[in-house]
Amino acid sequence: MLSLGKEQIPVRHMLQTLEFFRELMDQHPSPSLLSRQIRHYFDLLPGPGRADALLVTGYYRPLYEGRLTRSPPYIHPLYAVPSDLARKKSPGTNTVEIGRLAGAHFLPYWTRKEIETQGKAQGRELVYLRDPFQAFLVHVQGSALIRLGDGSVRTIHYAMKNGHPYRSIGRYLVKTGRIPAAGADLAAIRSYLRQHPDQITEILHHNPSFIFFSWQKDNAVMGSLNRALTPGRSVAADHRWLPAGGLAFLRTRPTRRPGRSDPALHRFVLIQDSGSAIRGPERLDLYLGTGDEAGAAAGRMKDSGQLVFPLLKKEFRPLCLSKGQRL
Repeated sequence: MLSLGKEQIPVRHMLQTLEFFRELMDQHPSPSLLSRQIRHYFDLLPGPGRADALLVTGYYRPLYEGRLTRSPPYIHPLYAVPSDLARKKSPGTNTVEIGRLAGAHFLPYWTRKEIETQGKAQGRELVYLRDPFQAFLVHVQGSALIRLGDGSVRTIHYAMKNGHPYRSIGRYLVKTGRIPAAGADLAAIRSYLRQHPDQITEILHHNPSFIFFSWQKDNAVMGSLNRALTPGRSVAADHRWLPAGGLAFLRTRPTRRPGRSDPALHRFVLIQDSGSAIRGPERLDLYLGTGDEAGAAAGRMKDSGQLVFPLLKKEFRPLCLSKGQRL
């Protein structure tokens, strides 16, 4: 079963919805015809959060310079999963706890601060970056392209986390009066850290969550469902509230700020990913692609939005369209 708020959707029903929608799209309908078809064949369910309360942010895959061995200025490592990290399923639930074994005791895993200051993942270094904030952003985005010294490019991807909750450093900077709430975007955070390098460690350690990585064989960006993500169409959501693999129609209302003129979005999206910072029914993260341009767009995106979930009506579930058939 898949969750849509308090509703439980059978996986088969979702598969029928996706298959039928794909057959509709294979006929290349005009926008007006598609709108009529959607209303005719599908029930339209609102997202489980409060109306217009959805916060839509963006994420991307950065491209950074890196080295396989530590050599200044490349001194900030990304780590593989440590051997002492363990998982335990809570009795009677599907919840998996992440921690470490100490004799017969199952303890919380080390925090970001402990890992970075006490060498708790030493010996598991995969690659070194030259900027601590770059390394932090790879943790936030979940993957990155790394250009090595010989010019080759490899993909590093999320493998496991340390089990601690994600805490926003942007909110921390606002709360401590270092940046204004109205301008708390990625550019503002990066600018503050550049101007106050002596505060970087303290600020980054505010977030105890830590991500471990693995090398990926190809350059596709994979979501938590182990499917390649599509820029502008794949979203990350909390699968406890929104159905993993589900189809949704997204409307956004961009936050108007000086220097920003991004258009509103009206499009179908697929829930193909999840994230430590994406919690609850009123959060959504839209994947925007790779590189600096995608990163700039993701850094600006902090919009309100709405989600509508089309689910194939019961009477149409047995129906299978043939190629070229008009509805």
